[in-house]
Order: sequence, then C-alpha cells, then structure tokens
Amino acid sequence: MYGIERIVNMDETFVTNRNLYTRVVGLKGQETIRVNDENLNQKEGTTFIGTVCMDPSIRIPLGLISKGKNKRCEKKYGNQDSDDLITHSESGWMTPSVMKTYLKWLHEMMGKSPFALILDVYRAHIEKTVKAEAKKLGIKLIY
Repeated sequence: MYGIERIVNMDETFVTNRNLYTRVVGLKGQETIRVNDENLNQKEGTTFIGTVCMDPSIRIPLGLISKGKNKRCEKKYGNQDSDDLITHSESGWMTPSVMKTYLKWLHEMMGKSPFALILDVYRAHIEKTVKAEAKKLGIKLIY
C-alpha cells in the first residue's frame, strides 16, 4: 500500500546541555581557572524529534520541543521561517498536543499524501486524540 518513500520512522530524545559561563574572573597570567558548576541547571536541555524515511534520498528536517509556557520560549532556537519544527510544552517533553502539532507538520513535509508512521508506544503517541488526528490526516500509525 505504501512505497518506501511513504514509510517513515520517528523517535524523540532529550539532550542535556550544560551552558557554562561565557566569562570568568581570574588572576592576570593564570593559565587555568576552575569553574564551579554547582549552580548550573543539571536538567536543562532540549527534546529533539528525529524522523527518517525508508527512502534514504528523502530528508526530513529535525523537530524540537522547547520548554516553556508560550511561543516566546521557541525564539532561542533561531529562524522561525525554516522547515524545522520548533514547538514547545511546559515540561519540554512530548505531549499529546505537541504530537498533534508534529503530525500536522509531518503531513505537510510528506506532501499532504497518506503515509505510514512507525513509532514507539510512548504515552503521548497512543493518546486517543492523537490517533484521531492521524486518521484525519491519512497517517497510518504503526506501533
């Protein structure tokens, strides 16, 4: 029913980033300065959504989920006019709402034609409104 150009696989992963200080104060001539990282947020990071097509010639841009309450938190990721999916959730993790946004975006990336999406059974992937959105868009979910 679907050719290799109409079958895609997605997964998301949280990548921790440790944003170290850009400036420190040290003694003149000192070669090494030790930075205390106790006050850095150990849980700071971004969730990335990777999607690959069975046809290796088809490239699908990355998606990412910013942590925040509104669209302002997405601005730190740069160009809002790119093909990349930049969205957000309060936790920075995949939610049913983010998943539906992802499905609509992926539907656009796939030329608004039916396709199959292979994914795991993470809670936000199997929620009933997500399944309904996928069906409406002509996306066959394969868990």
